[in-house]
Amino acid sequence: MQRAIAEKCGLADVATLSLRERVNKAKQKWLQRVMYHPDTSLAGKCFGYVVADALNCVTLDCWVAQPTIAERLGWSSSKSVQRAAKGLSKHGLIVIKDGFGRPPGRRYEPVFLHHERDIFVPRPGQNWSNDPGKDVRQSSLRIPHRSSSTEEAAERRSARVDSWCFNPRERGAFEKEVAERLGADGWEVLTRLGEADDAYVDRLCGACAAGWLQDCDLIAARLASQQLGKR
Repeated sequence: MQRAIAEKCGLADVATLSLRERVNKAKQKWLQRVMYHPDTSLAGKCFGYVVADALNCVTLDCWVAQPTIAERLGWSSSKSVQRAAKGLSKHGLIVIKDGFGRPPGRRYEPVFLHHERDIFVPRPGQNWSNDPGKDVRQSSLRIPHRSSSTEEAAERRSARVDSWCFNPRERGAFEKEVAERLGADGWEVLTRLGEADDAYVDRLCGACAAGWLQDCDLIAARLASQQLGKR
């Protein structure tokens, strides 16, 4: 079934790649843009490398603490990190989000272009149906769906919406499979991810549907769940 879905999406030739491997390819292209951007400072390029190096393939962001980034790069203070992050944000290369923990940190999300995202999600229009009335989301998670695409951020994120090649009506079945592969607390992991952003669960289910989901992706999901739990 998964192989057939991959063929339907035109991805059978790379069906053995995991979600993490696909995201790695996308972030390499993103990092190349950062390095070659004419207005990006040297500090910004160094910061971009840290973001790419620590990117989680499920949440598609990096949450390394600013003091840790400063230490890794040999900078004197976190203010250098803040300036570098603001520089990349100004040029539309990252989105800076509020993090979790006490005190709350920051999360840094690369802004992927369409051709970069095509590596790890099917192109728009390749999902099962173009009729939204037939694609009502069916989920087994007993939580309200929370999307990162809020009204405030909708325009900013419009070019980064994932379009997976599975019928949303069947998402519950893929949730069950992902939860089972995560282990005894699989549903707890998925619930925590879904409470933070439903797109995280969608990404896992999409990878499962396409036959991409591997152990390294499940490890990334569990790590993200643990981090999101630090509220």
